[in-house]
Amino acid sequence: MMYQSSVRAFALLAGLCAVSTAGIVPRTGTGPKGFLTVDDSVNSTEIQQGTLALTSDGSYSFCLSDTTASVSDCEAVLGDIRANPGSVSVAAGFCLNWYEGGCLGRVCGGTDQASYSADASWIADELASAVLDPCVRNGRSGAISDCQNIGGTCGSYHFSLQTNNM
Repeated sequence: MMYQSSVRAFALLAGLCAVSTAGIVPRTGTGPKGFLTVDDSVNSTEIQQGTLALTSDGSYSFCLSDTTASVSDCEAVLGDIRANPGSVSVAAGFCLNWYEGGCLGRVCGGTDQASYSADASWIADELASAVLDPCVRNGRSGAISDCQNIGGTCGSYHFSLQTNNM
């Protein structure tokens, strides 16, 4: 009799736990808080295979190597970046990283200044128009920079959407 009461109590507790977590969607990424890494984002092989375009605001957009990142995962990354109130700042030579599923988004400080800072929504909008739409939607990773030589040491920033290998 005591055994049956314990089993019923356990079943009731398990049922309550299942009901209380039923509406929670598990995270598959970082959410709005990015994490810091050293900037190692671009290699010369990708650049040689890439295509360069000049954007309307004078920055440079690059479609690079093939990617398995999905458009929906990259859109979620852009939502994570936009969720940051105000500016996103990163020191020269470092990147803030966000990922959701198979997509990794990076905001990296270039070497032209000690740190880079810009409005989070502007960064997400730039990534959407210059990388997500022309590159990721066509199965390519991509980057945007204020310097034509994205693999060099010029410029104050570069942003990218690429396959998440973390």
